Amino acid sequence: MGNPAKDTGEASQISTPPTPLTPPKPSAPSIPEGPEIPETAAGSAAAAIGLTVDQALTLPALTGARIVAGHAGRHRVVERVNVMEVPDILPWVKSKELLLTTGYPLRHSPSPLTELLADLDRAGLSAVAIKPLRYLGGLPPELLSAADELGFPVVELPERVAFDDILTEVLSAVLDRQAAVLARADRVHRALAQIALEGGGLAELTAELSRLLGGPVLVTTPDGRVLAEQGAADVRHLPCFDPEPGDQRLRTEAEPAGLAVHDGVQHALVPIVAGRVDHGRLLAFADRRVFDAADVAALERAATVAALAVVKQLAVAAVEDKYRADFLRDLLTGRLDDLQSAAAHAATLGWDIEPDQPGS
Repeated sequence: MGNPAKDTGEASQISTPPTPLTPPKPSAPSIPEGPEIPETAAGSAAAAIGLTVDQALTLPALTGARIVAGHAGRHRVVERVNVMEVPDILPWVKSKELLLTTGYPLRHSPSPLTELLADLDRAGLSAVAIKPLRYLGGLPPELLSAADELGFPVVELPERVAFDDILTEVLSAVLDRQAAVLARADRVHRALAQIALEGGGLAELTAELSRLLGGPVLVTTPDGRVLAEQGAADVRHLPCFDPEPGDQRLRTEAEPAGLAVHDGVQHALVPIVAGRVDHGRLLAFADRRVFDAADVAALERAATVAALAVVKQLAVAAVEDKYRADFLRDLLTGRLDDLQSAAAHAATLGWDIEPDQPGS
């Protein structure tokens, strides 16, 4: 009788642990300085870069494979592939893995597979793909019920499918997506860096980001007042904005960082943070499409440039406030003898204190 590994593409039961295969890795309102925010709130909002279970099943190597239970989890993201060679697989699995098995390690007692399913779900795996006929004689009904309850996809593989083909194609597809995201991130980085180097502000940033993402973009204060926007008039009716006429601030208290959908329109929101100080929000809306990981990564890079622009604006405002305070002190203490010069100085500070003309 032939070696099971040769017939199925899966290694026979061995004592060494399996090795998961992982790919390389206008006049704006004043800007108040917000409170410090937790590091978790300032963290990445980026979606995972990989394939969904549904997308993986469209690869040639998985032709004929189908989800037989746990359909609610078909959008789980696959970033790695692992092969179950031993019954006690849990120490060697990782989050976002597609676990392949013929059931050979559990051929003498398939019932633990149902219990294992819950453990795999808790470990954050994406799905388990099984060749059920040769060693298990079919999938136990209790396994399918457990998968449906958990929303954990169980994929039935045709007997002819070779695991090495699945490994190659899934990981290649993940790598291709990661490479595309990195290439786009580099283009975005160059465009945003140019804005920063040229001293551009929030208006330039929102205009460029709207061009890159192809949809409305806006920057707000921590409490939601709009500082800069591009194309946002078309989305001001959405429930994420205050409905009061003339206000329409972003309801930041009800909009956490990450992806969300309002009235069928998706948006991505990231905090604008310098150190751990909250300086506002950067919000982009998807226009007739769905944001992917590259879009969210671009938004997070832009938030860094926005933080630089906000900090610069705060620094400039602080200096201007000091000049105004010094001028008022000198004016009130009588140190300014020449009223015409004082009026000219005040004009540079944005004040009109032109002295009365004789006879007026």
